[in-house]
Amino acid sequence: MVKLNLSRCKPESRQLLSAMLAAFNSRKGDQLYVCRTCQSYIRRNQVPSQAAINSLKLDDTPKQLHLTELECALIAQRVPFMKVLALPRGQQRVIRGAVVNVPSNVLSTTTVLPLTPAQAGIIPIKLKRRLRYKGYVMHQFVRPDAILSAVRWLVQNNQLYCRLDIDEDWHKSCMEEDPEAWNSMTGGVTQPAEHLSDVEPSSESDDTEPVAQDSDVEPSDSGNDSDRDVVMEKVRGLSFSTCLQPTDPQYTVTALCVAPAEGQHPLDFMLDYSCEALTFPAKFPFGVGTFTDERDVPITVKKYFIQRLLNRDKRFASDASYLFFAQYICEMKQIRDNITVAMRKTAGRMSASVVSDAEQLRQLMRNDNTYQFL
Repeated sequence: MVKLNLSRCKPESRQLLSAMLAAFNSRKGDQLYVCRTCQSYIRRNQVPSQAAINSLKLDDTPKQLHLTELECALIAQRVPFMKVLALPRGQQRVIRGAVVNVPSNVLSTTTVLPLTPAQAGIIPIKLKRRLRYKGYVMHQFVRPDAILSAVRWLVQNNQLYCRLDIDEDWHKSCMEEDPEAWNSMTGGVTQPAEHLSDVEPSSESDDTEPVAQDSDVEPSDSGNDSDRDVVMEKVRGLSFSTCLQPTDPQYTVTALCVAPAEGQHPLDFMLDYSCEALTFPAKFPFGVGTFTDERDVPITVKKYFIQRLLNRDKRFASDASYLFFAQYICEMKQIRDNITVAMRKTAGRMSASVVSDAEQLRQLMRNDNTYQFL
């Protein structure tokens, strides 16, 4: 790293530097540093491949996407199943086996989440590969309202979520199908007049005798009783913990099990376009800026992930799942680049156009006219 001195740069390089510094919101008078690799590009008046202006600028994360690890996995359209273990010494995390990219059904998750008019609940959820499995991938407490708010924001702003259709009138259908169960779950919110009459204090015209001050009977606190009745009506019939209930979430017996990727076929990371944005929607709110996007200056996959992990925004470096995700993709890319295709003598005469066409090359492999080796 060297100090950046704008006075020593050429006039054409200063315009490039001003565009690069605008991406960092730097102020006048700040001491700036630049690596020697980028400095060599700037002296030649070229955009560095790892610069933010090379379609690598990160968007600010909205407050709707400030979610926990399990909440992010529930709104993602791709779930990267991986086996992460802790080493015996130091308890550092290590990955065993391959990372499997499986499509996830977000609508099935939003439909199965329990909802109430209070929208203040936290529920325990187990994310599984299949519902019949006893083991689980993650087990945490989530907020159903935060998950639905995040999905609504993504549908409105993310181009990869525009095809999702969320049922906004779910409460109307629930009231029409089973009004008795709806009233028992919500405490009769659909009939506010009756509940207000139950907790209203008696009028002055009622024939009630006041309690004497010298008597042994203590006066009842009607105000506290009415408030307690209102609270009990709100929490009556709820099947999960809320902020209004005194139950400790750590001792919850039952947990909701979800498997949004059950029944789906795994996809290849290299052939699944925008798999990074679909796997980590909270890191790419608008679905752009992934390693598969086209850029003015080409960048390798390895340099792309180095730029993400060493970025001053720690949203990538602080996520262990993203770290193993990047490691697996770099290894797969390195292996596939070293694969060589050989032709058999029985294949006949081949031209460059046949070999460069991916579909024709696959057809030759099916017919056993070609083979691959490392």
